Amino acid sequence: EAAVIEELEREETRFLATLERGEKRLADALARAQQTNGGVGVVAGEEAFELYDTYGFPLELTQEAAAELGLAVDEGGFEKCMQQQRERARAAHESVDLTQDGSEELKAALEAAGPTAFLGYDALEVRNARVTAVVVAASADSDEVLGRADEGELARVVLDRTPFYAEGGGQVGDRGELVGGGAGSECVCEVIDVRKEAGGVTMHIVNVKRGAVQVGMELTARVDAELRRRTRAHHTATHLLQAALRMELGDCDGVDGVDGEKASVAQAGSRVDPHRLRFDFTAPAAPSAAQLERVEARINRWIAEARATEIQSMPLQDAISRGAVAMFGEKYDSSEVRVISVLPMMNRVPDSDPSEGDDSGRVVSMELCGGLHVTNTAEIGAFKVVAESGIAAGVRRVEAVCGSAVLEWASERDRIVSELSARLKVPVDNLTERVLALVEDGRASAKELEKVRMELMIAKSDALLGERVERLAPTGASMIVSEVDGSADGDALKAVASRWVQKLGELSVVILAAKTDGKVVFVGAAGNSAVKDQQVHVGQIVGAAAKLCGGGGGGRPNLAQAGGKDGSKLIDAMKLAADTVRSKLSSE
Repeated sequence: EAAVIEELEREETRFLATLERGEKRLADALARAQQTNGGVGVVAGEEAFELYDTYGFPLELTQEAAAELGLAVDEGGFEKCMQQQRERARAAHESVDLTQDGSEELKAALEAAGPTAFLGYDALEVRNARVTAVVVAASADSDEVLGRADEGELARVVLDRTPFYAEGGGQVGDRGELVGGGAGSECVCEVIDVRKEAGGVTMHIVNVKRGAVQVGMELTARVDAELRRRTRAHHTATHLLQAALRMELGDCDGVDGVDGEKASVAQAGSRVDPHRLRFDFTAPAAPSAAQLERVEARINRWIAEARATEIQSMPLQDAISRGAVAMFGEKYDSSEVRVISVLPMMNRVPDSDPSEGDDSGRVVSMELCGGLHVTNTAEIGAFKVVAESGIAAGVRRVEAVCGSAVLEWASERDRIVSELSARLKVPVDNLTERVLALVEDGRASAKELEKVRMELMIAKSDALLGERVERLAPTGASMIVSEVDGSADGDALKAVASRWVQKLGELSVVILAAKTDGKVVFVGAAGNSAVKDQQVHVGQIVGAAAKLCGGGGGGRPNLAQAGGKDGSKLIDAMKLAADTVRSKLSSE
């Protein structure tokens, strides 16, 4: 019960923190929109979608907040982002089964081809692999089984045996080539991806670079050794990352880990390719920078210790009883699973005390996995965390690189730093200080520019005050309903309207509008007597005017802002506002 209450309290804290971040993100998005198109800009669809997807803000809530400031939301952009997310979700969860969805001819061809024997655990090249099926796209949504693909065509090729690993378990498919044929029938195909279909069929997606590939040919299937090496390194590093995270963050009850330690970390997804790795995991809170540094240091120590890896096959229950980590929700063959272990250091006692930080005599990782791995951690080379973020409530993501990818990552950042150093004409050691100073100077300059612009607007407005005021009998009230310079934004208009009300007195109302790029921003200000005695509500007045221009918004009775999309209706909107103000201020 206590654990449930604690988790509920954590969830509430996470929710409130997410809400607070979302409100700040919404305020930032609205501020950016106000800085464009004279204060009547549009909140980007991407930002509205981020508010919805990351912070749980419905589109209607963002639209309502925008309307109050006279802004609009790019609904088309929002819907585009929503559709892209749906497509990503479908791609992530779709299980391709051509025997179910394809034509009768395709089903028959794949059944005749039979399952593909995978030999890639022990080999990078398989000779005399026989082509059992060739599938070419007939249209965007259908396939045609031709039994042959010619030069320049994109095709899917099935072999009876293959060294190519098909995408699965978070690891991408191998790349490489299929070559063969004799005189007059040479064939060279570039393998760009590999997918596993139902029935144990492995599809090699290929570009036919030379000649033709057809059923019955015997080819040499050759995996790109360098890409495979890099992928293996990243995959084993992913296992080490999970182990290190469980050791670092495993301070509350959870799934039993290696050697019986408790862990709060559980895998929620991963992706491994030759260039980087991504590991998603559940955690009650984000790891601190210090924790990530310790995780990174621990993994690099395991790499430097040149620990051997061991691959064993055993019944599922045996693997679980030994402490092997299984991914929640994954389906496993209970009769036999593949277990990957990172073993203790050579020549170290097996009873090392992990509480003293010495894990040299321990198995540090043991996972169920069908993927490809290094035989020794030294093959990984090095490990570097490059990003950490939250992707959902209680789910974090770590991105990292290892081996030669670390050098590539470091070289790119060194290039960026060197370029900045040269452009700013400061030594690299002083670069941070110089950049921070430039940021502060930029902020100060922006504030000063805004101050000068506001002062200029007020000075110009004071000169126009006498020309635009209308005195009303019998109350003696004053009103101004006027269009002003289109370069003015909402904040500037509010400052002018408030200043004019101060000069005209408590029984006064000012409604101003500015048009930029066909859009309109309205502001209204009213004195206390106008609000209390004459029942003036400028929020309703500017809201009605904006609605006439295809927009909306409003605010308080004494100060408000709204916006419209159709500037061609401005004259009618201003007449409506003037008639409303005049009616309110003229009545006794």
